[in-house]
Amino acid sequence: MRPIGNGVLLIGAGNDLWATLCLGLQPRDRDQVLHGRETGTVKRLPHGEYVEVHQPLSRTRLFTLTQHEQPSPYEIGPGARIPKPTAEEYRALTREGGHH
Repeated sequence: MRPIGNGVLLIGAGNDLWATLCLGLQPRDRDQVLHGRETGTVKRLPHGEYVEVHQPLSRTRLFTLTQHEQPSPYEIGPGARIPKPTAEEYRALTREGGHH
């Protein structure tokens, strides 16, 4: 049984590493979408400031970086109101201390 435990440990560690890697790349992708691709060209402005020139991304690349599943909105009809909790339900929720 020991090898199975070690395998599970390795799979868990690999999953954590993958999640950390993906979360670390999100700010980079966001920066690219907002500012474009770095060109490596540095320009000096007339007042002495240095800026790096960025090239806008193609529409295809922008779509790739910003696509994600969009949850569909709830269907709200004329009778789709959520009733208020009764006094008994409210007391039960607050008494148990678990309304969230």
